[in-house]
Amino acid sequence: MDAESESSMVHRWECHCGMPPILLGTFDEAGNVYVSIRKRHYHVIGRITATCPRCGAVRHRPPERPQS
Repeated sequence: MDAESESSMVHRWECHCGMPPILLGTFDEAGNVYVSIRKRHYHVIGRITATCPRCGAVRHRPPERPQS
């Protein structure tokens, strides 16, 4: 797989609180996040926070880094 196709690969952003997992959005290696809320579609560049509708957990994309 070349670098260009690897960077355009889209991954699932999920909450694994149950089976099946809840899809919160999708993201690529370039940092773009794609979220659908009701009938609207958003393209976010940078940081985004989502709340799982099943368990209420707050999830961040990209994940927060622990402070040292």
